[in-house]
Amino acid sequence: MSIETDLPGHISDELARVMEYVLNDEEAVQPVTLGSVLESMYSGLIDRLIEESRIDEDPETSIFGEIKLLIEEYRSDALAQQFVRLRTSDNLASVIQVVMERRDSDEPPTLLYVREAMHQGIVAELVGNGTIERDVDATLIAEIDHLINRYGENVLAENLLP
Repeated sequence: MSIETDLPGHISDELARVMEYVLNDEEAVQPVTLGSVLESMYSGLIDRLIEESRIDEDPETSIFGEIKLLIEEYRSDALAQQFVRLRTSDNLASVIQVVMERRDSDEPPTLLYVREAMHQGIVAELVGNGTIERDVDATLIAEIDHLINRYGENVLAENLLP
């Protein structure tokens, strides 16, 4: 599975998950800044993510220290998006692009919608016409499942394109 994450400043995976959660929260104050992520953390977000098994309990104190260091270096008004960017593999990006092109609705497809399209044969079709490599079915399913587990099934798939 080839999910790529750009993490300026080499932030931890746990802090990246916290930031991504706040970035995907429709109720979060926009734009999401390092300061607003820290506020969310103090408001119980860490406990919720631990309960949902999205982050480990152990690094809780180091996550607070890590974001405080980022705020010292980049200021509290720095956009959180600058520190976390997830990208799909090229093969999954191809699948998402085709699903987006074929979608009749004005709404872009979610990760769940893409996963359903994969189970309905879009991967086999793309392998057959040479758009993506052979023998990637299991890898693509594992990748989309990972993304769904990490971000939720209602995240827009286009937000994860490289």
